[in-house]
Amino acid sequence: MGIGDEEQGIPINVFPEWLRCFNVEEILTKALGNLGYSVGKRPWHYALGTLSIFFLLSLGLLKMNFRVRTFDIIAPFEGRSIKNRARIEELFGRENCKDVDLGRLTRFDRFGRIFIESADGRSVLRSDVFRVVQDIDQRIKNLTIVYDGKKLQYKDICAKEKGQCFFNPVLKYVYKIKEIESGIYKLKFPFIADVQTAIITFTPLFLGGVTTEKDSNIIKSAKAISLIYILDFDDPNTDIRNELWEFAFLDLMGKLEYPHLNLYYITPDSFSYEGSRSVLRILPSFTVAAFFLMLFSVASNLSSDCVVSKPWLALAGIMVGVIGNAASFGFCQLIGIPCFLLNFAVGLVIFGMVMDDAFVVLAAWRLTDPRSEVPVRMRRTYEQVGIAITLTSLTNALAFLIGAFTPSLIAKMICSYALGSILACYVATLTFLGAVLALTGRAEMDGLSGFDLRTPAMSWQESGTYLSFLRYL
Repeated sequence: MGIGDEEQGIPINVFPEWLRCFNVEEILTKALGNLGYSVGKRPWHYALGTLSIFFLLSLGLLKMNFRVRTFDIIAPFEGRSIKNRARIEELFGRENCKDVDLGRLTRFDRFGRIFIESADGRSVLRSDVFRVVQDIDQRIKNLTIVYDGKKLQYKDICAKEKGQCFFNPVLKYVYKIKEIESGIYKLKFPFIADVQTAIITFTPLFLGGVTTEKDSNIIKSAKAISLIYILDFDDPNTDIRNELWEFAFLDLMGKLEYPHLNLYYITPDSFSYEGSRSVLRILPSFTVAAFFLMLFSVASNLSSDCVVSKPWLALAGIMVGVIGNAASFGFCQLIGIPCFLLNFAVGLVIFGMVMDDAFVVLAAWRLTDPRSEVPVRMRRTYEQVGIAITLTSLTNALAFLIGAFTPSLIAKMICSYALGSILACYVATLTFLGAVLALTGRAEMDGLSGFDLRTPAMSWQESGTYLSFLRYL
């Protein structure tokens, strides 16, 4: 090659021979074509094999639980707040639940908290309000759960303060409320010092929206009262027990109503609790949406000729989304990846991607020669669309793989479950969906109806069973 060859546009082969022959697209196309031919030859093997393997993976759903705290989900592993808390606990020690002190607590693992506000905006330092406070406190202390065959109340699982359950300071003034109303007894802000007992009570712990008298620390009015019930969280094995109490607490507070008061309440699991209730509320709507999706998918696979109509392929596409997500979620549970309600939203997104692939596969099938054998048509179908499905699935999987290594647990969970669903649905599309396509292709080649795959097309159409309006599609 002369110097002028480059100027004349003749390429210079600077790569070695083995590298020039390495064509990724050609290799993938050939491999997918061979897979399509194999699926066309043995569709039952691929269909039943895929269902069996995915069923085994989905058994992990039996151990699925959602016991993941909101703080642990949102806070990054290496976040400043996590480091600060660890340093504080290292220097000052972590408070235990045998003698709890609110001033030393760095974490509230399990608790229930209530805020009581007057509906008319008046001060809550009134007898009628304190009667309600006393009533709510008694109801919560009588709240009973059943755990490990035992009936437990708050006194059995509470955090201790000097050997007794943590006592809400506001309850000390239930019997002095008339004196407070008349002005005989004075509440002070920000603390009240008892000279006789040498106990200091910080009023901001139980009173909110405080207004003091002019040029004085004497409390004139308060807009809200706070109650808190802290559970013993020293033993990690009691977490399920404490969670049951929190859910019972939320159920109880949801039922309490007082015409002249507004109640607000929260627990560490409030977000998860409300999320699970929201899922139950939208379940009927989701069922209706799934029915119309199935109806639309089946209708989209019909044509004026019942032989080439493929309603079963639409149902197979839906089935791919179901078994793919089930296998992914089950596998993630088996390897210990925690689950959160938002993961199910990701499953719905993956479901839509699977249906797109099903339509693309069917479109490629219809472009093949109908006179060819089924394995040959399957090879041509996979060669045409297999590379596209593979690359889109791999790029989506790569994006979620990167997200799975982020320091946030919520991002790690969502991306891990999405990654598993994408890969599982990709495999199921090439095996299970392809097997159903091959089976319906055999019926098409034999001139059988695409609806029951057994009746000759002429008999089906002559019987009038086939919908007449499909002739105009």
